[in-house]
Order: sequence, then structure tokens, then C-alpha cells
Amino acid sequence: MIDSPVKLWEYIVSEYRERGAELSDDVALAHITPSGDGLRVVVKRVKGFTIERSQQEWCDYMNLSVIGIKPDAACKDISRLSFAPMQSEILYFNPS
Repeated sequence: MIDSPVKLWEYIVSEYRERGAELSDDVALAHITPSGDGLRVVVKRVKGFTIERSQQEWCDYMNLSVIGIKPDAACKDISRLSFAPMQSEILYFNPS
């Protein structure tokens, strides 16, 4: 079990490295949530997929279920408000 957002992010980065994949191809932003307990990863939505399906596909690709992590079902609603992270909470930012 991964017990911190930073360790979870490190796991995700290592999964990309192991696959020889480019993080920047999928991920736009990763940050610690305002509570300090969660990790929000903003990924590109696959054309033709719903937000929910894109989240699940990415989580499956990252093998997150193996470590007990699943997507937050509430985040499938694009109109759901999200706090802007402080700079110190940002673990990764892809301006493109």
C-alpha cells in the first residue's frame, strides 16, 4: 500500500519509465490535494471516451488497482469544482 501522495506519484513515474513511455504524452498536471492526503492527476481524455472511461483506462494502464488505488468517481463530472493547487503542491506540470 502506498501511504502518501508523493510516493504514489513516484510509483506512477516509475511505471512510465518501466514502459519506456512519455509522461508528457498523457499527463497535464499532478498535484497534492488541499487536504494533503490525495493526489490529483489530470490526464488527457481519449477521443470518443467519457471522462470516467478515460480515467479508468489510465488507472488500468498504471496498474493502480494492484496497489488498491481507484479513480475518484466524483471527478467524472467536468463541472465539479476543484481547488487550484499552491505551487508547493504541484508535483508535475506539462504546459503543452
